[in-house]
Amino acid sequence: MHPEGKKTSLLSKFERRHSRIKVFLFAAASVPVLLAIGAGLGHMYRQPLGIYRIAIVLSLLLAGAFAFISVITKRRRDELERLVAERTLELKTSEANFRVFFETMSDMVVVSDRAGMLLFTNAATVRTLGHTRQTLAVMPLLDLYPLQYRLAAENIFRAALNEDHSTSSIPLATKDGTQVPVETRVWLGTWDSAPCIFCAYKNLKTEQEAQQRFESLFRNNPALMGLSTFPDRRFSDINEAFIKTLGYSREEVIGKTVEELALFADAMQYDDVMKQLRTSGRIQDYELKVRRKDGAILLGLFSSEAVGAHGKRYFMTVMIDISERKRIEEKLRQTNHDLEEASLRAKDLVKQAETANAAKSEFLATMSHEIRTPMNGVIGMTGLLLDTDLSAEQRQYAELVRTSGEALLYLINDILDFSKIESRKLELEDIDFHLRATIEDSVDLLAAKAHEKGLVLANIIDPDVPLHLRGDPGRIRQIVINFADNAIKFTETGNVTIHTTLLMEDENQATVHVSIRDTGIGIPFDKQSQLFSPFTQMDSSTTRKYGGTGLGLSISKRLAELMGGTVGLSSEPGKGSTFWFTAVFEKRPAGVFSSPLPCINLSGLRVLVVDGNEANRLVVGSLLASWGCLYELVGDGATAVPILIHAAQSGHPYSVALIETRIHDIDGLELGRRIRSHAELQATRLFMMTQLVRQGDATRITNAGFSGYINKPIRQSQLRDRLVVAAGCNDETAPRPSARPEPGSLTSEKQKSKARVLLAEDNVTNQLVALKILEKYGYRVDAVADGKEVLDALSRLPYDIVLMDCQMPEMDGFEATRAIRKKEGAARHIPVIAMTASALQGDREKCLEAGMDDYLSKPVEPAKLAAMVERWLDQAENGLALQELDASEMEETPLPVFDRAGFFARAMNDAELAALLVQTFLSDAPVQIAALTAALAAGETRQAEKIAHRLRGAAANMGAEALRELARMIEEAGKADNLEGMKMLLPRFMLRYDALKGALEPV
Repeated sequence: MHPEGKKTSLLSKFERRHSRIKVFLFAAASVPVLLAIGAGLGHMYRQPLGIYRIAIVLSLLLAGAFAFISVITKRRRDELERLVAERTLELKTSEANFRVFFETMSDMVVVSDRAGMLLFTNAATVRTLGHTRQTLAVMPLLDLYPLQYRLAAENIFRAALNEDHSTSSIPLATKDGTQVPVETRVWLGTWDSAPCIFCAYKNLKTEQEAQQRFESLFRNNPALMGLSTFPDRRFSDINEAFIKTLGYSREEVIGKTVEELALFADAMQYDDVMKQLRTSGRIQDYELKVRRKDGAILLGLFSSEAVGAHGKRYFMTVMIDISERKRIEEKLRQTNHDLEEASLRAKDLVKQAETANAAKSEFLATMSHEIRTPMNGVIGMTGLLLDTDLSAEQRQYAELVRTSGEALLYLINDILDFSKIESRKLELEDIDFHLRATIEDSVDLLAAKAHEKGLVLANIIDPDVPLHLRGDPGRIRQIVINFADNAIKFTETGNVTIHTTLLMEDENQATVHVSIRDTGIGIPFDKQSQLFSPFTQMDSSTTRKYGGTGLGLSISKRLAELMGGTVGLSSEPGKGSTFWFTAVFEKRPAGVFSSPLPCINLSGLRVLVVDGNEANRLVVGSLLASWGCLYELVGDGATAVPILIHAAQSGHPYSVALIETRIHDIDGLELGRRIRSHAELQATRLFMMTQLVRQGDATRITNAGFSGYINKPIRQSQLRDRLVVAAGCNDETAPRPSARPEPGSLTSEKQKSKARVLLAEDNVTNQLVALKILEKYGYRVDAVADGKEVLDALSRLPYDIVLMDCQMPEMDGFEATRAIRKKEGAARHIPVIAMTASALQGDREKCLEAGMDDYLSKPVEPAKLAAMVERWLDQAENGLALQELDASEMEETPLPVFDRAGFFARAMNDAELAALLVQTFLSDAPVQIAALTAALAAGETRQAEKIAHRLRGAAANMGAEALRELARMIEEAGKADNLEGMKMLLPRFMLRYDALKGALEPV
């Protein structure tokens, strides 16, 4: 009922009650009043003018009575109006709650008037039927039903109007005509104080879909399924699998029990099943013997439990026929028995095979050593022969002998590597390394071969690839060189591109993907699956064009697998090939191997790249993008000059132009001259990108207006150094250009002297890297693979220095060094430099105790290796005694007072740690210097030598290169008992220390 109607009704009742009160009050007051009035009126009547006085008194009495009644009545009315207002508010709140309740119901709720027009629909109705509320507000109730059901619906509502509660299952219709199955309840009520019809619809669509899914699952299930009534367990339904498997018809089963059908072949199993069903109401995975109609016995896996369906309770039974499985299991048991017997025989064969494999590996190792020993002699003696005066024909023969000997040595190393892998004796190194430096070193080794064939060798490393890793860099080089060397071998024109990407990473590990793509002859599809098998070649005929043993790819595959990765290829004949491998590495914190940061931020530096090869442009562009440079890539010289001029005239000139030596439309030197001929382009720094620099090329490049050159394939460090210089970073604290001299630019006497170096390294790739580095610096190098071969080589040839790997088979570097020191007399001391993957505290002392003179940590950096060899060859030439020491000649090239970038890299770019290191050094160094001065004054050479050694280590940690070198020289003079030489060096040491203190103050 509407609240206003309820209020009117209450007021009407109040009016009727008020009239009754007035009558009652009047009657109650009239008795005493009438008595008093009677007496008074009698007395007044007897007075003069008595009749008028009586009239006045009666009027006053009546007025007072009515005033009193009016006051009482008003108070009552106000109280009733207050009560009516409170009740009205309660009714409104109740109705609002009622509407909210309807809105939140999941069932549809509809309210209509008795004429059938909709008064209210809840949100579920709007959502389900798809009509808007505005449409529903003017819609007749019967329009919610499909047309064919409206007469039946009308009958339902007529029954409701007769105050019969009605239910039905007539469906509703959505806006688009789709029928919605519902269960309907209809009853009469009141809405807004008017009679109405309430309709509640329960959506049966979900239940029907579930029922349909159950029916489909039941009918089509391959397992035997049946429904039996509860609790008498008579079959009410069975599926097709039941009929087909047991051989009954549906009519023969429906209404029967399992006892009547005699389905249980074992009476004890029947009793057990019935007991479990009575106890727990279910049974699961019970192995049961079931009898078919024809009497055959099946083995089944039986389950049953009580379920609800169609509003009733049933037992649902499921059985899977496992007869065939049991037969297979029996056969499998017999097979396993046979296999066990065969396994015992196989174990005996495995032991025999392992013994044979070990013998084979031992034989290969022994034979490799025995072959390498005379082969090293052939190569070494051929090298000596080439140092003598030979005719052109003799020199050609000798060089052919040496080249053939080196090729045979590489083949022997491959066979030894393969034998180690086969016998599982190959151990990977586990050291920190810089991935970019490792791959760039590998590319450097291949650059000359690619250049000889006129190929473009490009190296791309994506910016997101972690570079500071831990693993075996030597084996990474080995795989890259194997794949890339094959690519160069089978490519006559075009490109060979090495592309390194990140496959996946987490906090601790990174999986790296390296691909080598070429534009060569490609590989036939029928040969690709065999390529990674040992001793397999694409062309195995005796007349094949390309040589090789077929071991390289197989070794690469095994190495990648040892590093947690794999290998693969994609190729199309005539269109080139792509070989790839993956490897998993431990991630290391940036700092130990991080490249020095430029003193000037390269972000925003404008660079123009002029190169006719797209792969080269991509490589340079990716590096420039990683540093935030603003760059443009062009492929011809004709476009370059207008771009540079336009940029200069618009006020945004290019700071640097990187120009390829040979562009298809113009020579790079000529393009440089044309650029220099324009006055507005004088501020642009030019750098030549060149494949190979020969003697005199540097001068020609400089004369053409270039500031320098960059070797191709492009190395990140070299390109960055050139850009840093172009950006104006030329102070002492700036990162210095690589100490590595460029090929063709070395003209020192040490190169000309052709000093002989003996390299001892058992890892073929590490051996190759060191050989190529030293050869580029002009040294003559022979390589051996273990300590015994070192001793054999030294017994035949007078080498000037030995680079000794510490961990080698047969005889390690420590034992070999002790043997060298034992054999050599006092007249000669050959420097032995240790090369070790370990760089822990105490390793240097271990090397020195064995008789080694110095050591290098792996992976070997080219500049450090060359500097180490040069320094020790220089000392061997001049003698360790330093008798003729001249302070003015102590350094051929000035070393930095403070290598800021190197220091902060060691401090992991942590400002607080750097400040703490500086404070500690400045506190300790004066104490050590004072002790050194006192020891020298007292003539205590040994004590002074030890103090100089400590100062040398401290200076090295601080990046004080100049101070470290002077401390080293004082230490060496102490070893030679040269007290005067030590005293001569002390003043210069003090000057460098004072300079270092000034450089450290800003830190």
